[in-house]
Amino acid sequence: MVILQGMLHGLAAAASAVGGPAEILDHGRTGVLFAPRDAAAVAEAILRLANDPDGRVRIAEAGARDVREKWLWPRIVEKMRRVYEELVPSARRVITARPTAGLHALADAA
Repeated sequence: MVILQGMLHGLAAAASAVGGPAEILDHGRTGVLFAPRDAAAVAEAILRLANDPDGRVRIAEAGARDVREKWLWPRIVEKMRRVYEELVPSARRVITARPTAGLHALADAA
């Protein structure tokens, strides 16, 4: 969640290539992934972003776009609704989510 919040607010993300970050970040496009438990890889990722302002901005902008397109609650709810409708064709009830905090609220502020 912290990575998504930072990306939404225009920060370039660098994270270990395990779990959620590996699913969220597209290495080199929306963030920089590094090998877990590898201090040299962490340093290299940080220096890559620090020493390349244009690349950092490009990654940050792509990351913010990616969060808005894929990871905000309305998008997630819509994807889930489609899956449910495919699995249970008779279920045509619209799923409504009204998040009051989290990424949805942050997107409104961005």
